[in-house]
Amino acid sequence: MNEIHSQNQVLHKATLRLLSLLATYRVESELLQKGIEALALLLQARYGAIALTDEGGKLKQFVYTGITAEEAMRIGRLPEGRGLLGVKIPMCLDNMSKDPRSVGFPPHHPPMKSLLSVHFSHEGQTYGMVYLSEKNDGSAFTQDDEQLLTHFASVFALMLAYHRSQAERERATEALREISQTLGAITGEAFFQQLVSNLTKALGMNYAFVGEVTNASCSAIRTVALSAGGRIADNFVYELPGTPCENVVGKELCFHVRGVQQLFPDDHLLVEMGIESYIGSPLFDSQGKPSGILVLLDGKPLADPEHARAILKICAGRAGAELERRRQEQALRLSEEHYHLLARLAPHVVQLHVKDAIP
Repeated sequence: MNEIHSQNQVLHKATLRLLSLLATYRVESELLQKGIEALALLLQARYGAIALTDEGGKLKQFVYTGITAEEAMRIGRLPEGRGLLGVKIPMCLDNMSKDPRSVGFPPHHPPMKSLLSVHFSHEGQTYGMVYLSEKNDGSAFTQDDEQLLTHFASVFALMLAYHRSQAERERATEALREISQTLGAITGEAFFQQLVSNLTKALGMNYAFVGEVTNASCSAIRTVALSAGGRIADNFVYELPGTPCENVVGKELCFHVRGVQQLFPDDHLLVEMGIESYIGSPLFDSQGKPSGILVLLDGKPLADPEHARAILKICAGRAGAELERRRQEQALRLSEEHYHLLARLAPHVVQLHVKDAIP
């Protein structure tokens, strides 16, 4: 019992040490580098690496420790996620070369025999894998080592998630500041055109549009502003059944990081435009009734869906209010036109009544 208590104290102190170290870094690349160095030190491993993957599991960043700059130059290119680095399950191997999934090491790579790897995730979000190789004392990795690495990797993932959320807030704030400065004093058609133009630039996407519903059943929308390839394009009417927008109008924000064409095969416009990713937010009037939609699309996977979601949710509020103001102006203008028409017709109507009244 005392031994377990002692182990828990050591683990607690090591966790606090890791957290205090990582909390000092604001740049993600520095956080990753210092993180793997700390993990290797805590578990007394000579080599360590963190492999970050994208939403599809493809390797997008590889950070390592234990290999000198000179060794790295002789090795050349970084790993591409083949062999054991392509295995996305925890492993504890005494001899990597005997594993059938191993593809060996490139020339000039230092010899590595043992391998310990665990998932690197937080709250269901998998960031990639953490790898350690070769304990300093030459012994094999144990089940206790695997448990410790799993714990420390989860602590590190928590720090990375917090870091990214802070960075996301800063980026969203900056993007919104730039957009608000541009749109602050603009209304009407100019507002919508500037909004879609600024959103494509801020989020690095090729298409953006604002659409208003054309009927009470919300089965179609008519765009009021469309940005395509950095230019304002002609508006169009878009039937919603069988499209991703059908799941957004009057409902909730929705995004598809990739493969939106495959998810909505009946939406031929997605195919014609070569669309891969989609994010859309519903627009409502002040009474909570569906009024339209704000959409961004691109021919490549959505790089940062959380950033796009944060920006779109805030912009949707202003766009909905402006769409309502636009409708009110149109209704007022139509009412005035009817009034002036009646005013012009009134003398003739009176004259006709007078003629009819003369015997």
